[in-house]
Amino acid sequence: MEEYLTVKELSDRIKFSKQTLYNFIHKRTFDLNKHYVKPTPKKILFKWSEIKKWMEQSAEIENNDIDPKYLSENTIHSDTISDQKPSSKAFLKGCWTPPTIPIQRVALRLRFWSVKIRRYVTNR
Repeated sequence: MEEYLTVKELSDRIKFSKQTLYNFIHKRTFDLNKHYVKPTPKKILFKWSEIKKWMEQSAEIENNDIDPKYLSENTIHSDTISDQKPSSKAFLKGCWTPPTIPIQRVALRLRFWSVKIRRYVTNR
């Protein structure tokens, strides 16, 4: 039987904010009746099996597109995400280093931006 998740449940499970999920719907990264259904106009239920397929597929695509030198241990240090933001002085002096993020988030961000750029270029 298909498992359906609310926006909050999916957000907790895959560690994306609720707003990010709404953005995926708005930008048509998630397709109606494939990744999610709307039983009522204001209720969204995600199909967990389709979301898992989407995550696996996007990770495979990105792992094939990423240069192996960027996947070294020197590039990805940690499994945690830092919310640290640079001060302008530290950034200009070169004292600030960007926070480390896990490879899955890197792959998803790269996929997100590659799709966004591809749509921008094709719409021009």
